[in-house]
Amino acid sequence: MPTAIHKPLVVVCGATGAQGSSVVEHLLQDGGYRVRALTRNPDGAPAQRVETVKCDFGSLEQVVIAFQGAYAVYGVTNFWEHGEEAEIQQGKNLADAAKTCGVRHFIWPSLPHVPIIEPRHWESKIKVEKYLNEIGIPTTVLLTPFFFENLYRVLPIMRLADAEDIGAWVLIALKNPKTWVGRRLGICVQKLTPRDYASTLTEALNIPVTLREVSEGQFEAVRPHVPDDLWLK
Repeated sequence: MPTAIHKPLVVVCGATGAQGSSVVEHLLQDGGYRVRALTRNPDGAPAQRVETVKCDFGSLEQVVIAFQGAYAVYGVTNFWEHGEEAEIQQGKNLADAAKTCGVRHFIWPSLPHVPIIEPRHWESKIKVEKYLNEIGIPTTVLLTPFFFENLYRVLPIMRLADAEDIGAWVLIALKNPKTWVGRRLGICVQKLTPRDYASTLTEALNIPVTLREVSEGQFEAVRPHVPDDLWLK
């Protein structure tokens, strides 16, 4: 095991969020890396064994400073907080900073391209993914799944171990760059039916969650009332 000063430095963007905090935790558990946590709010950042840096991803200058000395970067942005154009610009800032600082492995969580619908919160990440490739950043793309946490908006559900698993996949990519640089890594822990979701939620919430079956016509009738950005969820 290399000494702390000689361990490769991994910079984790959005370190206080669901994905970033998982990556930080798995890196610390592994013990083979130094961790620099980037956040807009250092007061809420992980404290022990982590260098915490306040960083606004909208500022290329700040990101370049934050990426100094990094071997790898876990880059993540938040469409729902800033919107499409801001997310794309932030992602490009991360990419440009990685290029400037000579980052050797960039891990970017993205989503598949869906023709016709092209939901904006998917396409913004895909555009950043394409930009990373265009400027020659050694990149692994994580295709992230639907999280139980996505149900926060409609159910009073406690945090479940879903986004918490992201760090394990990041660690796999970091430890196997020859396998995963230049590739997309699709993440799948379970294949669940709607009935499985209802059963799991019933157990987690300790209240009965029932599945209401509808016809294809009834299902499609809802679509005009749901934004394209949310329809695929």
